[in-house]
Amino acid sequence: ELLVDILYYSFRMFREELDIRHPAVRINTLCYRLIKHIVKGNQSNQMYLSQWMELFMEQSIQDDKLDLEATSALTELINNNKFLLEQQVDKEIIAKFLDLCKEQDKNSRLLRFLKSL
Repeated sequence: ELLVDILYYSFRMFREELDIRHPAVRINTLCYRLIKHIVKGNQSNQMYLSQWMELFMEQSIQDDKLDLEATSALTELINNNKFLLEQQVDKEIIAKFLDLCKEQDKNSRLLRFLKSL
């Protein structure tokens, strides 16, 4: 929960001033890397962290310039987890990522996320 609090509040507090050199960007990137390793191959951690999937998706959609690695953590969270896919990912979310993919000229991180679906 501490990692999620860091992600949530730092993103809300510094949203306007975030650029690649901002310390909050580095902290968020490290949080997402840690989340990715925490959920990798651990279904109970995946289920626990799924309660914050909406936050991860929101930051994943908005991190195209910052590369917070939110998409990478999100991909690991839902990869090979049919229950989460059925419960958490709906057509609207898929449509958002498809639109982003079109806008960002087939961004590889977005394509990896869509592939995991």
